[in-house]
Amino acid sequence: MAVQMAAFARALPEPLTEEEGRIFDAFYARRAYLGGLPLVILHARFPFLREAILDLLDDPVDPLRVGALLLLMEYYATMASARRVADRAAKQRASARPNPSAKGRGRRPKAPSGAGRRHLLFCSIAEEFRKAFGVDCPCGPLADWSASFPEGDTNADPIVLQFDCASCDRSERREAGRAEFIEVSRRLQSQTQHV
Repeated sequence: MAVQMAAFARALPEPLTEEEGRIFDAFYARRAYLGGLPLVILHARFPFLREAILDLLDDPVDPLRVGALLLLMEYYATMASARRVADRAAKQRASARPNPSAKGRGRRPKAPSGAGRRHLLFCSIAEEFRKAFGVDCPCGPLADWSASFPEGDTNADPIVLQFDCASCDRSERREAGRAEFIEVSRRLQSQTQHV
């Protein structure tokens, strides 16, 4: 990547200014402290590392600034690892619980009631809007999306939806008209009733 980006910089019709070149190199040149990879390889973690990266851009070779970035990366790795362990443990506990609705063979599992149905409907609506808005992340098909109302007001117009990917911590907010939200809800409800 570093060679490709260096060729790109040389191919520009007007050369980068000294300041632009310094920032360009900070992001795209190989960094020994990242195992010979460029800083841009961490783009999925930029929200978490933002302050350290901005500080590093002021002086990319300052060992204290590099150390601060590496320390934050270590904190992130520790937190992510602990989160994965906790998620696995929660998943194991959930799968170990007996399912009372599946006692007899051939029985269909009990359909979700009330709040469960509303949650499934909301997830379906949010997924429709996420795709329509083009909200995506580097995880591709491995993305673990969830949606919520960050403002807490479901009666607002427009409705604010927040999309979060648990795999890479990407988060985006988008607005949807209340009438459009209701129309998608009705369409999805009618589709599930015909199934």
